[in-house]
Amino acid sequence: MDALSVVKDYVKAACAGDGQSLRASLADDFQFKGPMMEAHSADQFLQAMAAMPTNFTIRNSDFVADSDRVAHLHEVVIDGNETAPIPMCEVLSVHEGKITSSKLFFDTKLFPNPAA
Repeated sequence: MDALSVVKDYVKAACAGDGQSLRASLADDFQFKGPMMEAHSADQFLQAMAAMPTNFTIRNSDFVADSDRVAHLHEVVIDGNETAPIPMCEVLSVHEGKITSSKLFFDTKLFPNPAA
């Protein structure tokens, strides 16, 4: 399976809330780095995602693939707030059909304040 297909399956599983398929797309030693969290294994990443207090939807996905790296440009809508999508870019590396790393970029100032 090529890197683009692996990443598209990962995004589809994330959108569906399908933890089993999401886990299947990640290497055991998966590394994640974003502006609000880090994870150093697939299981640690999934635990952190499950603990997030907000629900989200991914929309307007565009993908750019270069060999074993894929950039996923998209918008995240938090808790159905259609008027405040957060533009994001996730750069993922794939090796032997599994995602080995992800770097997520977005402006944290656009993220809703949980105290508000």
